Amino acid sequence: MEVDFPKFASELFFDENGNLIYGTYSNFDFEGKIDVLEEICKENGINLEEVVFVGDDENDLPIFEVVGLSVAINPKSQKVKEKSDVVTSHFSELLKLVR
Repeated sequence: MEVDFPKFASELFFDENGNLIYGTYSNFDFEGKIDVLEEICKENGINLEEVVFVGDDENDLPIFEVVGLSVAINPKSQKVKEKSDVVTSHFSELLKLVR
């Protein structure tokens, strides 16, 4: 599957241990993330129910509602914790979820 990177909302950088070091952010609005995800799914024949989406803040809540599995990593609010399917503090936990 070939994915056009500029469609993504952010780019994440990790150290050799899998710890998030920093990330870049885009100006996607709340609904904009959903539009981009829907476009990527359509282009690649993927249903939204097959998508795992990782977020940490309330601007991710709308997309949590449409994907198959929502993961909050170090969520910034109680509401994000409550609305996500899985809450974790480390990206390495994602591997256990998707295998």
